[in-house]
Amino acid sequence: MFGGTLLSNLFIAAAAVAGFVVGAMFTRLMGSSANRRMGKRADDLHHTIRGLEADLRVTQRTAEQAKAERDALASELGKASAELKTLREKSTGHDELVRKLKAEVQHECAKTARPRGQLVLGASPILDQGGDVFVDS
Repeated sequence: MFGGTLLSNLFIAAAAVAGFVVGAMFTRLMGSSANRRMGKRADDLHHTIRGLEADLRVTQRTAEQAKAERDALASELGKASAELKTLREKSTGHDELVRKLKAEVQHECAKTARPRGQLVLGASPILDQGGDVFVDS
């Protein structure tokens, strides 16, 4: 009986080793083919990721440039607004001066209107007699 159990145990051990070897070979064979398929896919994924990262860097750089340009334009707008404000204040001062000068001219015209009227009245008898009078109007 001792020999039958030993032989039986030997067959069981040999079957276990053979199963282990077959399993290891099968796993290695399937693993290498799966890695090749995954390797190609992984390379494609890494390539896509690198492309997206490059696009991200370009977009960030463009955004930074646009922000710098926007800040420069905002600064320029502030200066232009300040200049416009001062010019409007000067314009208001000039408008007031124009109003004053118009009023002064109207006053002076009114002052000279009466003497002109008197000159015309005084010159009308001369004109009726056929005289030549130069009147500046």
